[in-house]
Amino acid sequence: MRKILELNNYAFVMPVTVSIPDTPMPPEILLFLVGGIFTAIAANILIKSKNFEKTGKCTEATVVETIREHMGGDGGGYTYVPVLKYRVDGCTYKVRYHVGNIRPIYKDGEIVKIKYDPKNVENIVIEGDESNYIVASTLCMIGVIMIGVGLYRLIS
Repeated sequence: MRKILELNNYAFVMPVTVSIPDTPMPPEILLFLVGGIFTAIAANILIKSKNFEKTGKCTEATVVETIREHMGGDGGGYTYVPVLKYRVDGCTYKVRYHVGNIRPIYKDGEIVKIKYDPKNVENIVIEGDESNYIVASTLCMIGVIMIGVGLYRLIS
Protein backbone atom coordinates (compact mmCIF):
# COMPACT_ATOMS: atom_id res chain seq x y z
CA MET A 1 0.00 0.00 0.00
CA ARG A 2 1.23 3.50 -0.72
CA LYS A 3 0.38 6.84 0.77
CA ILE A 4 0.69 10.03 -1.23
CA LEU A 5 1.97 13.03 0.69
CA GLU A 6 1.55 16.50 -0.81
CA LEU A 7 3.92 19.24 0.22
CA ASN A 8 4.03 22.61 -1.62
CA ASN A 9 2.36 21.09 -4.72
CA TYR A 10 4.92 18.23 -4.89
CA ALA A 11 3.70 14.70 -4.43
CA PHE A 12 5.82 12.16 -2.61
CA VAL A 13 4.95 8.47 -2.60
CA MET A 14 5.69 6.82 0.72
CA PRO A 15 5.39 3.09 1.47
CA VAL A 16 2.98 2.30 4.29
CA THR A 17 3.29 -0.85 6.37
CA VAL A 18 0.13 -2.49 7.66
CA SER A 19 0.65 -5.00 10.42
CA ILE A 20 -1.82 -7.80 10.92
CA PRO A 21 -1.46 -9.81 14.11
CA ASP A 22 -0.23 -13.36 13.61
CA THR A 23 -2.73 -14.77 16.08
CA PRO A 24 -6.44 -14.46 15.28
CA MET A 25 -8.99 -13.45 17.89
CA PRO A 26 -9.57 -16.32 20.32
CA PRO A 27 -12.87 -18.09 19.60
CA GLU A 28 -13.99 -17.58 23.20
CA ILE A 29 -13.87 -13.82 22.80
CA LEU A 30 -15.56 -14.01 19.41
CA LEU A 31 -18.39 -16.12 20.91
CA PHE A 32 -18.75 -13.66 23.76
CA LEU A 33 -18.86 -10.62 21.42
CA VAL A 34 -21.28 -12.14 18.89
CA GLY A 35 -23.50 -13.36 21.74
CA GLY A 36 -23.51 -9.84 23.15
CA ILE A 37 -24.51 -8.42 19.76
CA PHE A 38 -27.36 -10.95 19.43
CA THR A 39 -28.58 -10.13 22.93
CA ALA A 40 -28.40 -6.38 22.26
CA ILE A 41 -30.42 -6.76 19.05
CA ALA A 42 -33.02 -8.83 20.95
CA ALA A 43 -33.27 -6.17 23.67
CA ASN A 44 -33.70 -3.46 21.02
CA ILE A 45 -36.54 -5.39 19.34
CA LEU A 46 -38.28 -5.95 22.69
CA ILE A 47 -37.96 -2.30 23.73
CA LYS A 48 -39.31 -1.04 20.40
CA SER A 49 -42.18 -3.55 20.52
CA LYS A 50 -43.15 -2.54 24.06
CA ASN A 51 -43.02 1.16 23.14
CA PHE A 52 -45.18 0.48 20.09
CA GLU A 53 -47.73 -1.30 22.29
CA LYS A 54 -47.94 1.78 24.52
CA THR A 55 -48.00 4.49 21.83
CA GLY A 56 -49.80 2.67 19.00
CA LYS A 57 -53.39 3.60 18.18
CA CYS A 58 -56.03 0.92 17.55
CA THR A 59 -58.28 0.58 14.52
CA GLU A 60 -59.77 -2.11 12.32
CA ALA A 61 -58.44 -3.17 8.94
CA THR A 62 -59.78 -5.34 6.15
CA VAL A 63 -57.63 -7.97 4.46
CA VAL A 64 -58.01 -7.04 0.79
CA GLU A 65 -55.71 -9.72 -0.63
CA THR A 66 -53.05 -12.23 0.28
CA ILE A 67 -49.83 -12.14 -1.72
CA ARG A 68 -48.03 -15.44 -2.33
CA GLU A 69 -44.27 -14.84 -2.43
CA HIS A 70 -41.47 -17.25 -3.23
CA MET A 71 -38.94 -17.68 -0.40
CA GLY A 72 -35.74 -17.74 -2.45
CA GLY A 73 -33.66 -20.59 -3.77
CA ASP A 74 -34.68 -23.40 -6.06
CA GLY A 75 -36.11 -25.53 -3.25
CA GLY A 76 -37.67 -22.65 -1.34
CA GLY A 77 -41.34 -22.66 -0.47
CA TYR A 78 -43.82 -19.82 -0.34
CA THR A 79 -44.91 -17.28 2.21
CA TYR A 80 -48.32 -15.63 2.32
CA VAL A 81 -48.45 -11.93 3.17
CA PRO A 82 -51.72 -10.07 3.84
CA VAL A 83 -52.45 -6.67 2.35
CA LEU A 84 -54.55 -4.55 4.70
CA LYS A 85 -56.81 -1.57 4.04
CA TYR A 86 -57.81 0.80 6.84
CA ARG A 87 -58.79 4.40 7.54
CA VAL A 88 -57.10 6.90 9.83
CA ASP A 89 -58.30 10.50 10.18
CA GLY A 90 -60.41 10.26 7.02
CA CYS A 91 -57.55 8.88 4.85
CA THR A 92 -57.55 5.33 3.48
CA TYR A 93 -54.33 3.31 3.57
CA LYS A 94 -53.50 0.06 1.81
CA VAL A 95 -50.41 -1.58 3.32
CA ARG A 96 -48.58 -4.84 2.65
CA TYR A 97 -47.96 -6.37 6.08
CA HIS A 98 -44.30 -6.91 7.00
CA VAL A 99 -44.72 -10.51 8.21
CA GLY A 100 -45.62 -13.51 6.08
CA ASN A 101 -46.58 -17.05 7.06
CA ILE A 102 -45.99 -20.41 5.45
CA ARG A 103 -49.75 -20.82 5.03
CA PRO A 104 -52.44 -18.15 4.65
CA ILE A 105 -53.73 -17.15 8.08
CA TYR A 106 -56.20 -14.44 7.06
CA LYS A 107 -59.02 -14.71 4.53
CA ASP A 108 -59.71 -11.97 2.00
CA GLY A 109 -62.42 -9.71 3.40
CA GLU A 110 -61.59 -10.64 7.00
CA ILE A 111 -61.56 -7.75 9.48
CA VAL A 112 -58.62 -7.66 11.89
CA LYS A 113 -57.66 -5.32 14.70
CA ILE A 114 -54.39 -3.44 14.18
CA LYS A 115 -52.24 -0.92 15.96
CA TYR A 116 -50.61 1.85 13.96
CA ASP A 117 -47.91 4.38 14.74
CA PRO A 118 -49.50 7.87 14.93
CA LYS A 119 -46.27 9.36 13.55
CA ASN A 120 -46.16 6.90 10.63
CA VAL A 121 -49.63 5.43 10.03
CA GLU A 122 -48.29 2.85 7.55
CA ASN A 123 -46.26 1.22 10.35
CA ILE A 124 -48.76 -1.34 11.64
CA VAL A 125 -48.97 -4.50 13.71
CA ILE A 126 -51.87 -6.93 13.61
CA GLU A 127 -53.17 -7.47 17.12
CA GLY A 128 -52.01 -10.84 18.43
CA ASP A 129 -49.00 -11.04 16.09
CA GLU A 130 -46.15 -12.27 18.29
CA SER A 131 -43.49 -12.49 15.55
CA ASN A 132 -41.33 -9.72 17.06
CA TYR A 133 -41.30 -11.51 20.41
CA ILE A 134 -40.48 -14.85 18.82
CA VAL A 135 -37.55 -13.34 16.91
CA ALA A 136 -36.32 -11.45 19.97
CA SER A 137 -36.63 -14.50 22.24
CA THR A 138 -34.75 -16.68 19.77
CA LEU A 139 -31.94 -14.14 19.34
CA CYS A 140 -31.73 -13.66 23.10
CA MET A 141 -31.48 -17.41 23.77
CA ILE A 142 -28.79 -17.85 21.13
CA GLY A 143 -26.94 -14.80 22.45
CA VAL A 144 -27.04 -15.93 26.07
CA ILE A 145 -25.85 -19.43 25.12
CA MET A 146 -22.97 -17.95 23.10
CA ILE A 147 -21.99 -15.64 25.97
CA GLY A 148 -22.15 -18.56 28.42
CA VAL A 149 -20.03 -20.84 26.24
CA GLY A 150 -17.54 -18.04 25.62
CA LEU A 151 -17.23 -17.27 29.34
CA TYR A 152 -16.98 -20.96 30.24
CA ARG A 153 -14.16 -21.48 27.75
CA LEU A 154 -12.39 -18.32 28.93
CA ILE A 155 -12.54 -19.40 32.57
CA SER A 156 -11.56 -23.03 32.06
